[in-house]
Amino acid sequence: MGHKVKQSSANSRIDFFYYAFRNILLVSLPILVVSALVLSSFRSSAMNSSADSVRINLPTSCTLSGNVTAEHTASMVSGQELRDIGTTEINAICNDKDGYLVYAKGTTQNNLGEVVLASNLGSNYDIKTGNIPSSNGDSSWAMKLSLGTSTFPPTIVSDYDNKYVPVPSDWTKVVYRSASTATNSTATSIFTTTYGVYTTPGQPAGTYTGQVKYVMLHPSTTTVLPTTTLESAFASAGKSKKIGVVDPVTGQTGSFYRMQDMNSSICDAVTPNDNPGYDEIQLVDDRDNKIYWVAKLKDGHCWMTQNLDLDLSKNTTLDSNNTDLNDRSLTGAYAEGYNYNPNTGVLSWTPANNTNTWENSNVYPYSKDRGKYYPDGTPENETINDYHELNGNYYNWTATIASNNSGSLQSSTYDDVSANPQNSICPKGWRLPTISSAAKYNEFGSLINFYGNTAAQIITAPLWFIHSGYTAGSSIGFSGFFGYYWSSTVYNDIYSRFLYFSTDGRLAPNGTDADGYAVHQKSNGFSIRCLAR
Repeated sequence: MGHKVKQSSANSRIDFFYYAFRNILLVSLPILVVSALVLSSFRSSAMNSSADSVRINLPTSCTLSGNVTAEHTASMVSGQELRDIGTTEINAICNDKDGYLVYAKGTTQNNLGEVVLASNLGSNYDIKTGNIPSSNGDSSWAMKLSLGTSTFPPTIVSDYDNKYVPVPSDWTKVVYRSASTATNSTATSIFTTTYGVYTTPGQPAGTYTGQVKYVMLHPSTTTVLPTTTLESAFASAGKSKKIGVVDPVTGQTGSFYRMQDMNSSICDAVTPNDNPGYDEIQLVDDRDNKIYWVAKLKDGHCWMTQNLDLDLSKNTTLDSNNTDLNDRSLTGAYAEGYNYNPNTGVLSWTPANNTNTWENSNVYPYSKDRGKYYPDGTPENETINDYHELNGNYYNWTATIASNNSGSLQSSTYDDVSANPQNSICPKGWRLPTISSAAKYNEFGSLINFYGNTAAQIITAPLWFIHSGYTAGSSIGFSGFFGYYWSSTVYNDIYSRFLYFSTDGRLAPNGTDADGYAVHQKSNGFSIRCLAR
């Protein structure tokens, strides 16, 4: 469910819009109900008889659908609360006499995993879910469930029954129908949803949006929530696999979905997996057939969980069909080596230098390929899981942002990541992470909140960051001891911000590390991890 609150600066009113049931999941459960009709045989005195049997397998079919009976749209004055904002009838139909379960979860969450109505003014103004009336005096929003008119009504979990309570941040059972022996117990059951909002007098005018999802389960699968994996999300989006891929580094062969086909809709469709906390897949980079592990993590982003290994060549032009090239200005950092074709809409870039032609430069692009290398120790029995630990290439910051001359990028973007360079050597549909003073945009830092800050948590599943070290010339420094990963955030004309960690953990993406590794010279060669746009 989507919700939108809009507050007018002219009259301090908030309009609350609700897009009903865009994301209701229709679940056909893979459980069979067997109804058998056996025609018994009998013996005649003449022993002249036959037997005929009929067996019918009727699969379980359960669906959940929504009918908006009153739009979730309202206006309210700041400093007041408004209840019963719209109504949606949720129709639960299941032909299994054992009943069903309905789970709910607020899927619009901030980087701390809190359910919010997200503000278009920035994350500092998000309205968090809470009790109505507010228990702490802050702005809040809440949900309420009630029974609808139906012959066989379900049961609403007492915590949610006809009272306003916070929207759950994890999948939580809210409605169920118990087993019944009645032959007509599988008729439609109906319950309704509505929402309430309280805003403080100081809540600024703006637009606020949120989303709640409901899914249906069978009682026999109470520990297994319906999931959409990365694999099924690509398939549902109509993407096709690239057949006969041979990874030139690992020799791994097979058919894989493409990195370049990733988009926000595919990533958003993947159901957060609370155990083990991520979902992963291997994708192929269409540019060179190299295969990468990718995972949807708890921060809601899809990340590469393997270092980028793209070689650059003066003889190979990259373009916006396969590479993260978006800035068509052809000025500043994207003036040299770029071309834009207005007829095709394709932006192209030819690197100024080949990989392994290295110079220390804050301005011009250089990169280094170490080959197939595992800085955290070569696995004794190499499997595809070990490929998480491949070193990948090193890139100075100019190469990282796909520029032939980054001299124009001299001003800090720490407080405004929208000013970050918009191009990178990530595959199309992917980008560099940001490091920001705003928690919402401190994307390396958000991983700390979800996964912790010890060496064991950083270099193992699902993050798989590695101690790849760095290069500043002919040799590799601190390999096996330190990890360095570029962000797109500028510090000044000489330095940019990066993620740094050591063998004892110390993940320091934004200047909190005691050793002062908040920023580093753009001339050094660091590793790259991309995340989906």
